[in-house]
Amino acid sequence: MGLKSRYTPPVIFAIVVIGLLIANGRPQPPASTSSPSFYYLFPFSPQEVTGIELMIPEEEFDLIVTLDENDDWRILSEEFPKVNPEGPVVASELLARFVGVQRIERGERSMDIFGFLPFPKYVVRFQLNRVISGQNRFMFIVGDMTPQGDAYYVAANSESNIIDLVPVELIDSLVMVMTNLDILSEETPVP
Repeated sequence: MGLKSRYTPPVIFAIVVIGLLIANGRPQPPASTSSPSFYYLFPFSPQEVTGIELMIPEEEFDLIVTLDENDDWRILSEEFPKVNPEGPVVASELLARFVGVQRIERGERSMDIFGFLPFPKYVVRFQLNRVISGQNRFMFIVGDMTPQGDAYYVAANSESNIIDLVPVELIDSLVMVMTNLDILSEETPVP
């Protein structure tokens, strides 16, 4: 599954990226009308996230991390191992700062044109500790990269008519963090 501590440098990189985002605040729309504008996909704060799932269908990878009754992050599995909270916290920060740079109406175009079929590149689900618009569980799917290679096609589901372009760095950082979580032994003190 690749949940070894040798992946600490990529996680540290992601933490630094998140730290810079936090230090500089959320990215603001550029002043020029010729530049793309940014908009937030999800209206929540990182502290509201109580569970995250990443699926990579092509690799048959499925990982769920969730907060337990003691607010410890654990992998949802038979063993229910505790993980270093830095990874899920960074993943929550990334989700809360997901921005779109362009919204596309799919119209009559097939979802396979955008890389969502026969299955998406990634499926992300997350749960919040509060209800927004009648639900506390959300999902999005990630298709191919755009021809320019600077964004991924992202949709709410495989039937969606609206497709958002999300910067590659956000998606790749989320996947890197979620695939490199550090499992803690029960005796390991949490940082």
